[in-house]
This record gives sequence, C-alpha cells and structure tokens, in this order.
Amino acid sequence: MVGFLLLLFFKGALLKDPDDLLAPQGLTSIVGYRIGFTNVEGVLTAAISIKDYVQEAVEIEKAGVKVEVPNDFKYPGELTEKFDSDPDYQTAFNSLSPGRQRGCIMHFSDAQQSKKRTARIERCRQKNLCRERTTCAVIRRYPCRSSDMCSRPRNCLAFPPMSCRYN
Repeated sequence: MVGFLLLLFFKGALLKDPDDLLAPQGLTSIVGYRIGFTNVEGVLTAAISIKDYVQEAVEIEKAGVKVEVPNDFKYPGELTEKFDSDPDYQTAFNSLSPGRQRGCIMHFSDAQQSKKRTARIERCRQKNLCRERTTCAVIRRYPCRSSDMCSRPRNCLAFPPMSCRYN
C-alpha cells in the first residue's frame, strides 16, 4: 500500500494559497502545484481547504486563464560563447520551442564544470541544428545522427527517412 496521497493542480501557480498547503510539483516546476498527505487525518483536517482549492481551480479553468511562463532564460557563459562563434547554432536554438530551450539550458547548467557544460553543448548541437525529434524505432536514435538514411524505413517512426545536411 502506498503511504501518501498527492492532489495535483495543473495551473496551481494561479491558485491563492491562504493555508500554505500548495507546493511546487518539482524543483524546476513553474506551473504545476500539489498538495501532499501522508495519512487520512491530514486529508480530513484539510477537507474544507481542499474543496476551496478545487472550486477555485475549476473557476480558473472555466475562465480560460493562461499561466504566464517567463521566457527570460539565463544562458550559461559557454553557450553564449558558442552562439558568438556559430550563428547557425544560435538561429537553430532560438527556433526551438520555449520548453525545449528551457530543458536544454537546464541540462547545460546542471553540469558543475565548464568542460562538462561545453561537452553537453557540443553533444546537443547536432540535434538542435537538425531539429529532428522523432527517434527511429530500429536504431533507437535520431535519424539525422545516423551516417546514412535509416535502412528499414517501414519500421522507422520518422518516415520518410531523412539524412541531415549537417552530418
């Protein structure tokens, strides 16, 4: 049996939290919030507050309110240096969706050493230039990273097979 209960709110950032029950879903979460309980007594004592949160969440959803997610990312120094030396990479990176950009920047910034950040940036360069996000079911990697086109296109999720101009 599981020893906890989580109540998730997809637009929890918009909810008022007078009882201080809401917590971010994860360390890097912006929008999603949750209420966690470890026993039934906690749920029973917070029942009125839970109803208020759910009612407010329904009202927000009916109103169609959108959560404003900040798009002002803090680029690591190694990435700005790479952008200065490779404008094609900067163009390709800026054409990614804000969520993918944020994910890449978090991945780059997680590394403690500059050498590791630079290696991560170089590894992701090819994927960002190709902008191909569908993996081949046969070779389990991006089709543009293979030396040639996928040899078994009928089993490939990225049909028709393509080769990358940056290889």
